[in-house]
Amino acid sequence: MKGFYRILVNILELLIVFFLYIIKPFKHVKLIWFFNERIGAVYNNELVLRRIQLNSTGEKGILYIGLASTNRANQQLEKMYRRKLPIIHVPGLRAVTAPIGSEASGPVVKKKSIIAKSPFYQQISTDIWRDEYYDFNRGKSSLSFTEREEEEGKELLAQLGISDKDWFICFHSRDATYLSNLTKGDKAFRLRVGGFQDYRDSNIEDYLEAAKYIVSCGGFTIRMGYDVARKLPDLDNPRIIDYATNHRSDFGDIYLSARCKFFLGSSAGLYSVPTIFGVPVACANYAPLECTPWREGDLFIPKKLWSIKKKRYLTFPEILGSEVGHYFHSEPYTQAGIKLIANTPEEILGLAREMNERLDGAFEYTEEDEELQNRYHSLFQPHHRCYGTPARIGTEFLRQNRELLE
Repeated sequence: MKGFYRILVNILELLIVFFLYIIKPFKHVKLIWFFNERIGAVYNNELVLRRIQLNSTGEKGILYIGLASTNRANQQLEKMYRRKLPIIHVPGLRAVTAPIGSEASGPVVKKKSIIAKSPFYQQISTDIWRDEYYDFNRGKSSLSFTEREEEEGKELLAQLGISDKDWFICFHSRDATYLSNLTKGDKAFRLRVGGFQDYRDSNIEDYLEAAKYIVSCGGFTIRMGYDVARKLPDLDNPRIIDYATNHRSDFGDIYLSARCKFFLGSSAGLYSVPTIFGVPVACANYAPLECTPWREGDLFIPKKLWSIKKKRYLTFPEILGSEVGHYFHSEPYTQAGIKLIANTPEEILGLAREMNERLDGAFEYTEEDEELQNRYHSLFQPHHRCYGTPARIGTEFLRQNRELLE
């Protein structure tokens, strides 16, 4: 049965390639894989559109068409991208053109795909952590809201008790509930969309001290998330809003993330949405260490790694000088006897304070702060995924954990 299906898919691919050859004198079409199964992969789509915008490939007059899965993570996001790029959902082609994994060199495309081997397939690197920084930070956001969507967004803010004169931040932490319900026991699907990564999970309650700080500064805080593990505790504070359990929608996820003062998140994919709209992000509980946010002006603090054998935290040079720096699944950490220690509420508060004060022009860096920052960035070599990142590691975190640089 599989062989018969493979033959049918090959025939379909051959017909598509033949058709594209015929129309090439009139219109040069290139097919790309449009990432829509996980919201965090939005940066891949944004990167290709920014490269088209900047003409980084040196090719002009090409019509790019996205090939997408039928599993949509967010309808509103895809709706907005359709205004920039034709998108076709082709379940049969998905199995042969979709990336099946990620390596340091980018996505892995199945070798048997006729389309992938043709001149009409554009391989889009997901290696945002190298020279892609340059294109991403030079280009402008490719997405925008229509007047009607802006009205809908203001209506949503009004429902949350936020007026036009108010400001707010969004905060979010990753838990296992969404991915578990999404994959429903399908291990192959779970692995393909980034499963088996519970090492990235954290507790939303650890973000509440930071939320209270923002409220003390006069802002609102909106807890984001889709299919979350638990509600926020009853804080009796109307400025700390549990949007994830009371108001959540595909549109709201995008609009609120795009309109907040900054996004306080984790290594969960949702922080990619504010990033593509130019909204600063401050990510706590980041892992693995080789990965960071990619926009200039972003902040992050990593989880610390406790070695059971050595009975101490691994230093940054130890992590980056070994394979531990790019463990992307939970099993290698377990096999290596490493426990990931989540950031404390105080550490997350320090991160939020730095971002908020910096945006207000009130945060000052000392010479020692810059020295610690430079020492941290100097640890990364060209083979590391986030080599050259313009994002900064949290200042207070470095001050309190400078021994990790030794």
